[in-house]
Amino acid sequence: MAEASRKLDTANTRLAIIEMKLDSKPGYPESVAIGVTSTVAFRDVAAVWPQLVFAASSLWNSTTGEAELSQREDKTRWELENC
Repeated sequence: MAEASRKLDTANTRLAIIEMKLDSKPGYPESVAIGVTSTVAFRDVAAVWPQLVFAASSLWNSTTGEAELSQREDKTRWELENC
């Protein structure tokens, strides 16, 4: 009798642990919301990334004395964008 009670208590404890782990994980709606949010954030970063790289390269060129090269790049970029 004592052994059966101990086995039942062990099984009950294991089920409680499994239930606790399942409750802590996001469900389907939460997973979809996380996916949508991460997609929007990725698109925003991807949209801003070229401007950040261009600004960083312009800053680098201006501090290393290559401002003339940067101006030519700016003119070329402007011509390509406005064709």
